[in-house]
Amino acid sequence: MGHSKKSANDDSGATQDSFKTRCNWTEEEDAVIIDELHIQKDAGKQAQSGWKPGVWKMVRERLEQDVDISDPPKTEDKCQDHWSSKKNVHNLSSQSGFGFCLQTKRVSATPEVWAQRATCTIPGTGTSTVILTMMTCSTLMRVLWQQEMATLQPAADHINNSPTTSTTKSGAEHESNSDSDDSPVSTPVNVHISDVASALCDLSAGMNAETTPMRHKRAVKLLEDDNEFSNEDFSKICTLFSENTGTMDMFAAISTKRCRTAFLQNKLL
Repeated sequence: MGHSKKSANDDSGATQDSFKTRCNWTEEEDAVIIDELHIQKDAGKQAQSGWKPGVWKMVRERLEQDVDISDPPKTEDKCQDHWSSKKNVHNLSSQSGFGFCLQTKRVSATPEVWAQRATCTIPGTGTSTVILTMMTCSTLMRVLWQQEMATLQPAADHINNSPTTSTTKSGAEHESNSDSDDSPVSTPVNVHISDVASALCDLSAGMNAETTPMRHKRAVKLLEDDNEFSNEDFSKICTLFSENTGTMDMFAAISTKRCRTAFLQNKLL
């Protein structure tokens, strides 16, 4: 009897299992991850371009100890993926005019930012807008980041017949649609994807026109002028710039010293 019942529900069970593999992360878990990574960093477990073997095992065990074992379990790979996505979300949402809505879990932007943004073309595809719908914020950021800013080029013209007409709404219209007065303006996911991709285009377009040595010189000069890091961290950042020009370009593109510093501090974790 028990076996036959399980067999009859095989399809629905498989569907439920596929959904259960997706982890939901809480603020408490994020705080535990950050605290444990600081501990591992102080213990010398941080490499130049990432974390040394065993670190994410320690993070997983700390989560199980402090928060309890979740269902589905938060494996070492899932912890690492979540941290990478969280850093990407923070880096993009901290840009001037952008924010992050905790209620909808989406990147948000002010009406002024929407009015300034254009669409972008992905080389080799002829696609003038990034059309990805029904994606979580963390997935969106991971996809855009993996494109790498240098692969995106600004479009020659604006697309006036795009279905995402909310980008042309006035400030008053945006405010009337927001959930609360003190939260950033939130719009549909596909609009955010197109806009954030365009923001990446804008940030990288000027950089790509310069030669790599000139870009290195400009970024290091900015780092020296900010004077926010110890000699040891300064050396690590220079190594990071030499290995990852995308990180270097993003740092140089951030207009405020506070946001630039926060961006690099996250990279050093």
